[in-house]
Amino acid sequence: MDRTAILRAVDALFDRELEFLTELVRHPSTRGAEQSAQDFVESELSGLGYEVDRWQIDVREIANMPGFSPVIGNYENAVNVVAAYAAGPAADAA
Repeated sequence: MDRTAILRAVDALFDRELEFLTELVRHPSTRGAEQSAQDFVESELSGLGYEVDRWQIDVREIANMPGFSPVIGNYENAVNVVAAYAAGPAADAA
């Protein structure tokens, strides 16, 4: 997809983008209170066909990894939400 096509797509979906962001900022998203925002993002991405994965951070599992920094605060309720979308010829063949 070329730059012009991307810009046209962004323009065409501008109202939807504003709706998404307007709804997203209504959800709490600070450390320890981000569950509602994560649920919203997961729902939106799933609805768009993304493969969504969630997992809870276990500090004990990552404590010995290179680059680990001591944790300040509690990760007990911290959940990561990650989405993947395959696009292009490889995805079309799948």
